[in-house]
Amino acid sequence: MGIANNLSTGFANIVSKAGKQLSVTYFNKSVDDVYDDDVTLSQSGTTLWTSGVVFPIKNTYGSAEANLLEQGKLKTSDQILYVNGSLSFVGDVLQVRVNLGSSTTGMEGYSIIPTGVIAPEVEDQKIYRKAYIRRLTNGSLIGE
Repeated sequence: MGIANNLSTGFANIVSKAGKQLSVTYFNKSVDDVYDDDVTLSQSGTTLWTSGVVFPIKNTYGSAEANLLEQGKLKTSDQILYVNGSLSFVGDVLQVRVNLGSSTTGMEGYSIIPTGVIAPEVEDQKIYRKAYIRRLTNGSLIGE
């Protein structure tokens, strides 16, 4: 049992104690050749149900979040999501919608903010992914 397995087990333990149920839906993005602002999303595969830990953005001086807030890439209403490292959040034609909550208690839709998605690796294994998420005010991604 290596360090990566110990860290993955530790992260799974944190999620089991403090995690929220969430769903992750992947979409392929296509842009119209004629009108470059016409984006169409089509669901790619099935919706994945998992758990993750959610934190609010902290504006602590010198932190990564404070720097992204100052640059205008984050808002104070955004949140930080930690999930298993096997999930993918960024790609050239990939859009991701995250729904927090369960289907019985109601779900809130969030989009992934591509800036700042990190996935620390140990022994070539991604332990977790940290992503910034922004609440979807209309309930769906543009083009969905």
